[in-house]
Amino acid sequence: MLSATNADNEIVNSACSKIHDNLPGFWRNVIPLSDCMCPNTSIIEVFTQSDGALRKEIRRAYKTIYGRRLPNEIVNALSGYYKEAVVGLCYEPREYDAYQIRDALTACCTDHRCLIQIFASRTNEEMSEITEFYNKKFNTDLMDDVSDKTGGDLGRLLFSLANADREDEESPIDQIIVEEDLKRLYNDGDGPDVITFHAVFCRRSMAHLKVVFEDYHKSFSMTIEDMIDENASGGFRDGLMAISQCVDSRTRYFSGVLHRSMNGLGTDERTLTRTLISRSEIDLQSIRALFDSTYNDTLFNYIRDDTSGNYRRLLLRLLDAKTAEADGY
Repeated sequence: MLSATNADNEIVNSACSKIHDNLPGFWRNVIPLSDCMCPNTSIIEVFTQSDGALRKEIRRAYKTIYGRRLPNEIVNALSGYYKEAVVGLCYEPREYDAYQIRDALTACCTDHRCLIQIFASRTNEEMSEITEFYNKKFNTDLMDDVSDKTGGDLGRLLFSLANADREDEESPIDQIIVEEDLKRLYNDGDGPDVITFHAVFCRRSMAHLKVVFEDYHKSFSMTIEDMIDENASGGFRDGLMAISQCVDSRTRYFSGVLHRSMNGLGTDERTLTRTLISRSEIDLQSIRALFDSTYNDTLFNYIRDDTSGNYRRLLLRLLDAKTAEADGY
């Protein structure tokens, strides 16, 4: 994959030209045909063979060369989930997260599942970057928007996570505090209240929580997931579960997210797209390896069988360009 550090102006300008010349549109004498008739391979190659920083440079250069914003050009020229995926790939990962959060908060029905997936899995540093970009881009305050658009126990949980105030992951584990958290969570068998859930799940470092959750299982013969099931419900439960699964393994968490997005009837394309794009430069190949060893087929085959057209070509090349090209995608 090309990065901004090893790409010169000629590579960036060539990428801009490929995109411009191959975006469908009557004003370019490129008629927008169906996916089957118009595979868009040049566009797909540019977006799947460049990292986020390089795609940002391409986006800037495109605006200078053609006097148009690249995301707007894509919105006008493409359609469906393919369009959404290509627009998403215009941005660096944390910028993309911010746009996803904005869409989730401004939808007619707040997309809590999207918010949980992002807020529960991002580090303090990542959430701070997301918040900074969100506030500047949309001229608003992320914390205020979360407070206004969500409510109840889940809303308070999301607000706490958005605050990005976890303890330092590099701090040594204090066993005395671990024991205190165990007692608070068990609460003489009655389970924790909402305030305790927040204080422990949203404030403690992930490394600390991993020790707490493991010791909880050893001490009380109950997994932390079972405890959550007994003491929380609805979206609040889903948020706590996402945190506990990320504490155990973000790789395993996202492997499960991908499987659920394609398992059974129908496909949750937005979750599928969001997960592949947001993890593509972090741990996608580790997620893929775990997925392949956990479920009854490979991630590549799941995507191939559950998607179609240019959208399928794009996702498969994002996952594994060499295999996708060899298989004719």
